[in-house]
Amino acid sequence: MRNLLKVDFTRVLKDKLFMITCIIAGAFALFVPLLNLAIFYGLSGGDMGEVNEMLDLMGMAINAKSFFFSSLSLANNLGLFLPILVGIMIFKDHSRGTVRNKIVGGYKRSSIFISNLIVCFVVMFGIILAHALVTLFFSLIFFPFQSTPFTGADFGNFMLGILFEVLIYAFVAVFVVYLCATKKSMGGVIVLYLAISMGLSLVGSIMSVGEAFLQIYEGTETAVKLLHVFQRINIFGYSSMIVGEGYTVTEILCYTLSPILLGTGLCLLGILRFKRKDLK
Repeated sequence: MRNLLKVDFTRVLKDKLFMITCIIAGAFALFVPLLNLAIFYGLSGGDMGEVNEMLDLMGMAINAKSFFFSSLSLANNLGLFLPILVGIMIFKDHSRGTVRNKIVGGYKRSSIFISNLIVCFVVMFGIILAHALVTLFFSLIFFPFQSTPFTGADFGNFMLGILFEVLIYAFVAVFVVYLCATKKSMGGVIVLYLAISMGLSLVGSIMSVGEAFLQIYEGTETAVKLLHVFQRINIFGYSSMIVGEGYTVTEILCYTLSPILLGTGLCLLGILRFKRKDLK
């Protein structure tokens, strides 16, 4: 497994697409804070206090911490297409016949799948985390970290939010490698990933609106609870809800167990299907 990981990491890190992806990530990290600075300063005429008051009324925040977690979200900027870019790098292992050569060389298909999974997760999360950290540091030049004094509880919530993001991207890595290992073309991988990820994100947005609408009426408590639970297990939907602030026990359990259980099940299914796949 060690040699397999070394070969896979070397192949991906030497890929030209990896360098292009890093450049895109760096560009987004610098561009997004500047764009928001220009927008909000334009709206406020240079007085950010007025804008912050308006955002507080709307339950929103404009600060470096919000930019950081927004950068990690699957529904924003780099998170939208990073899994596809990394998936293209991973799929080259299948399209160029490298997998067949590994099997001939004595490696098990399960080991090949796990190696691809580890490389996919490390590369994907490494890029997105570096992107978010650069965004955070650059945002701190123009915005406060948060609107209230930073406390020990804030640090705990911040780290808990990062843990949730780790689990989300671990699941996404499983999903991407599953598609790469079971589909015959990169086009199929891209179409299926976009269809499922964007479909679940859209369903999550619709249900969020439905949940808020039903809260107005009496006798809909059960429906509201069901929508609330679904929102907390829909990984592509709740990714944008993680903002590094206080979490309920239900949210902690859902954000932890959902990616672990779904990711484990999809990983086992992927290994099983990959073992049966006819490699031509």
